[in-house]
Amino acid sequence: MSIRIHEEALVLERETVRRLLRDRGVPSFLCEIDQGDYGFTRAHLDLLEALEAALAVSWEASKHAVNLLAAHGGQADALVRLFGLYSGGVAALQSTPEPIDVKVRVNGAFTTDHLEPLLAAPLEGLSAALLDDWLSWLRFHRCHQNPEKRVERLEGAISCTRAYFELLVNAARQQGEDACHGLLLDALRGTRIEITQDRPKRCWTMQGFSWSPSAVQEESGLVDVWPDDVVGNEDFMRAGLRLARDVAGFDMETRSNPKRLNPVMFAMGDPGCGKTVTCHAIGNYFLKFCRERGIPARFVVIRRTDWASSYQNASAQQLLDIFKQRVAGFDGVCGVYWPDIDTAFAARSDGGLRSEEKNILGASFGIFDGTVIPKNGQWFMLCDANTLNMDQATISRITQDPFHLKGPVTAQDFAVLMRDKKLRNHAAFLQLTDEEWLRAGQKCIDAKLSGRAVDNFTRKIISEIEDFEYPDEYYKADLARRREIIAECSKPMAFARVMEIIEHYQRFEREAEARASQERFEERVREIVLNMTAHAAASTLGGGQGATRASNPMGGNDGTR
Repeated sequence: MSIRIHEEALVLERETVRRLLRDRGVPSFLCEIDQGDYGFTRAHLDLLEALEAALAVSWEASKHAVNLLAAHGGQADALVRLFGLYSGGVAALQSTPEPIDVKVRVNGAFTTDHLEPLLAAPLEGLSAALLDDWLSWLRFHRCHQNPEKRVERLEGAISCTRAYFELLVNAARQQGEDACHGLLLDALRGTRIEITQDRPKRCWTMQGFSWSPSAVQEESGLVDVWPDDVVGNEDFMRAGLRLARDVAGFDMETRSNPKRLNPVMFAMGDPGCGKTVTCHAIGNYFLKFCRERGIPARFVVIRRTDWASSYQNASAQQLLDIFKQRVAGFDGVCGVYWPDIDTAFAARSDGGLRSEEKNILGASFGIFDGTVIPKNGQWFMLCDANTLNMDQATISRITQDPFHLKGPVTAQDFAVLMRDKKLRNHAAFLQLTDEEWLRAGQKCIDAKLSGRAVDNFTRKIISEIEDFEYPDEYYKADLARRREIIAECSKPMAFARVMEIIEHYQRFEREAEARASQERFEERVREIVLNMTAHAAASTLGGGQGATRASNPMGGNDGTR
């Protein structure tokens, strides 16, 4: 049996819990411990949301336990409350951010006497009793006689909160798994309860008094492409898939990976060779591999706007924050794709940049050498560049062993790319023999076409095959019938016409595409240089000379890393 508790089911509970938190004065109490410059800080809100999630999950899980045990012919008030406390404690540990500088490891459990008031509370008042007990715990440590245990900062309150819920979870598990509960405990153990919450984004599974994290699927920015869709670039693909599996083996408990690995893979290749599609395929494989094994994972695509800011020091700082927070700060494993990395580093050689701006761009080198986030096997990064747009010194800083991607290189490669990948849904309308497909592939080689070019002219082939007037029935039919109509009305295409389309692309579109690609690259570099110098110029005109001296986000301000 399986039960799912998703965020939609927690809406009413969250509203009630929020009122409860306000009535008990929890927000003001946390500000008394440590007030930010403007009142609440992000850490205050994170802790309040963690408490909200914990109490809401406790309440919802208790209701499911009542129904489940009643269906098995039993009323076990104590077991229901223990399960509610356990569920809320797990939710709190999943939601409460662990402070970086304050670590607490708890091996014990609350005593039976400590749990008695919670187990005696009415079921509808369990959340309130749990909150009151947590408040008493925190107030006790707020005035603790031992200065080492006294809570004087918010980091201490967060750490103390985690310790409370760890003790609660351990105690609820010990009492809940007592043999006296018999068959009712077996009913809980035989039911899989999957909990998914949005604030913060977490997913885990409980069976009785045991739990395990589940993979959280989030928007990755990857296109829908998979390793089987890629033709060529076999070495890079093979190494990328292996690296993804290695990173998936990261141990969350010890924060280490039993396998030593180089987390950065760098691909060089001309435009259109398939760098982007190969990296996206590896990213999708990584997320699917982790999801099937219950491993929390995410994949981050670095956008140009993440590091090409209009403010002098913001570009590098924003980029570093992404790696520190979204990658290293993620409670799981992470993959990263940084496309067109050459546009960032090409701007470093521009004569219009002063030493400060060059230093800001150069700060991102710290991502590759381990000074920004540790190379601990929790993350990996794929990055690519056009072959001719980066100097060898820059390349060597990123990786000692770049992969040179060429995409499809043989007539057979191009035949497979056209027939089996791009045009596979229209194969019935293409009247080509295997030999003619190879001749079409050789035509691509002779014309020096890339995989991107194949994608472009195969779209032309598809548009001609499906060039017909829709019958009136098409607009009234369901999706399945519309597909049947398209198949019935599509036009066949012979080998000669396929060759004509390839020839036309070679003569009239390939050079224009190459020029457009180079213009895009140059425009991006100009944009970066302009953005990086605009703030300095504005500060000088406004008399703010001090604002033009950018501090190095890596820690220094003397032009060195």
